[in-house]
Amino acid sequence: MDWIFILLFMLHLVNVSESSSDNQDKMRELENRLSKLEKIVEELEPTFVERYGLIKRCQVPKVEHGLAQCDVDKNIKPNTKCRVVCNAGYIATPGKDVT
Repeated sequence: MDWIFILLFMLHLVNVSESSSDNQDKMRELENRLSKLEKIVEELEPTFVERYGLIKRCQVPKVEHGLAQCDVDKNIKPNTKCRVVCNAGYIATPGKDVT
């Protein structure tokens, strides 16, 4: 979600049409542009998969105080089971120890 703030900042830097002097009109225009950008970003992955035959792969989840162990070490596909192994002194949150 960090990219949304970056996009908002970038949109803020771009000049909005001079005819809309009202701040609410500018805000509405920015929201519309943001909606269009979000739609484009959402369509990127399926477009790359279709156009270039890419295969979706996942990264091993990051664990702050331990490590994640997955059923497969490389080429992790969606819905692969991963478990958290906590460092000494830490306990996994019940219900969040397997993804």
